[in-house]
This record gives sequence, structure tokens and C-alpha cells, in this order.
Amino acid sequence: MKRFYAFTYKIGIGKLLFLCLLIGVVLGAVVSNLFRGFFIDQFFLFDDSYINTLKTEELNHFVIFQMALIRHMKEFGLLCLLTTTMFGIPVFMFHVGYKGFSIGFIVSTAVMRYGMKGILFVLGYLFPHYLLLIPLYIILYFKGYEVNYRLYSKSVETRVRFANYIPYLFILIALIVVASFLEGYVNTSLLKKIMINLS
Repeated sequence: MKRFYAFTYKIGIGKLLFLCLLIGVVLGAVVSNLFRGFFIDQFFLFDDSYINTLKTEELNHFVIFQMALIRHMKEFGLLCLLTTTMFGIPVFMFHVGYKGFSIGFIVSTAVMRYGMKGILFVLGYLFPHYLLLIPLYIILYFKGYEVNYRLYSKSVETRVRFANYIPYLFILIALIVVASFLEGYVNTSLLKKIMINLS
């Protein structure tokens, strides 16, 4: 384990996570293209019946906000807890790779389904709430790495003072609430308009 921490420290956590993201994006695009027939027909976001439902039904923004808030709280809460275990850094690497895979898959599938207009779908799917979530992920990864490195790297003798990270937790929670609100009220309305126009 000491060698692993020496390796991550030498490369830098930023470069390591960016590499995981890049690998994930490439894999997502490859999988999407290999199984393009299945995903274009079966992926519910691109299904004609789903789009017709969007046209006729009103969105319950408060319910979507609640679901988004619970989902993000669980995700960030679990990542924070895993930061204090010896599996923290590998989990970060897997999490970033998964996010990259999702981005590569969605972008590739959207472009195959709608051509270059599919980029509009991706923008509607990710923004504006990801303008807050991306900085949150970055803060969590770097502060989480700092905590994990101090806990489990044998070369560091300094104790971790968790009280120093409490302000970051409050900022994290506040921004998650705002991001969830944007996802529930702004993002869904924007995505609905884009999906209807693309259909």
C-alpha cells in the first residue's frame, strides 16, 4: 500500500483522476458504438414513447428535486465515508472512470441518434446543475485524497484533524441542495424542450 501512495503522490492525484476520466470516456464511446443498435432502440431517453410522454404530461419538479437531492446526498455521503478507509483512492479512481464512461456513452449515443444536434441533448442533460457538481467533485477528490493520504501513508506522521474539514462539508451540502434544485426545476424543463424539438 505504501508503494501505491508513493505512486499517486509522484504522479499527482489530479493527473491520475484525469487519466481515469479519459479512459472512461473512451470506453463509454466504444461500448456505445459496439452495441449501437441495441442502445439507440432501448435506451429509454431516446425512446419515442418516452418522448411522447414528455409532450403530454407535466413534470413534477418538486418530486424530481427531492429525488435528485437524495441521490446526490447518498453519492457524496458515501464518497466522504470511503475517504476515511484504505479503499478511498481506488474508489475515487473507479468513480471518475464511471463518470467518464457515462459521458462517453451518452454523448456517443446522442450523436448517433440525432446527429450533431445530439450535443444539445447532452447540454440539456448535464447543465446547469453540473456547473456546481463538477467543482464539488473536484473539491471532494482533492480534500478526500488529502485526508486519505494522511491516514494511510506511512511517510506522513501528521494527524488528521477532521474539524478542519467541517466547513467544506457545509459548503458541500449547501451546493448539493442548490444543484439539486437546478436539476429539478431548470434542467428538466430545458431537457424536455430539447427532447421535444429533437423528436
